[in-house]
Amino acid sequence: MPSSRPSESPSSIPSESPSQPSMSLPAEAPYSTSLLNPERGFYFHTESHASSPSPLQLTALQAIRAGGRTILLRVYYLDEFLDTDTISTTFLDQLVADFQTMLNAGMKCVLRFAYYQPSSWPDESCCESSLPVGENTCCVTEPPPDRILAHISTLGTILQSWTHAIVAVQTGFIGPGARVMHLPTLEHAQLQK
Repeated sequence: MPSSRPSESPSSIPSESPSQPSMSLPAEAPYSTSLLNPERGFYFHTESHASSPSPLQLTALQAIRAGGRTILLRVYYLDEFLDTDTISTTFLDQLVADFQTMLNAGMKCVLRFAYYQPSSWPDESCCESSLPVGENTCCVTEPPPDRILAHISTLGTILQSWTHAIVAVQTGFIGPGARVMHLPTLEHAQLQK
């Protein structure tokens, strides 16, 4: 049975009301490749330790982008700054260079700062294994709260200048891998500053 509706072309969709104009769609997609959005999608994990930096390399990031990823999870381990309120200019310069390299590759990052990796706490080689997690003090691997706040203040100045390279900043700084869990040394009240 023939339809009583006029045939509609896929390139012309009638509007729902007479006051709205019709929307036209191209007959074919004008792009032959996927459009990559540097603020969405799956990320690629990278990390660098202040004690042994791993600067981002443009060619490596270009290869990652060619594979369809435009976001990095960039974790910086502040292992050299556990005993000082000052973050070195060498580290800060490397951070800025990494941001520039990311942007040059057409990428952005989700950023996290940590003091130690999850695999290094609790370190059974230095801690009494009979003590419950959080009750031993020989494996304290994060600085006191005032020092953490000093580090955040120093880093904050740079991060504000590079917001165009950052998708998000994860909480960070506290706990194994800065995942803010198993807080052996910091009390909740100390973190409310």
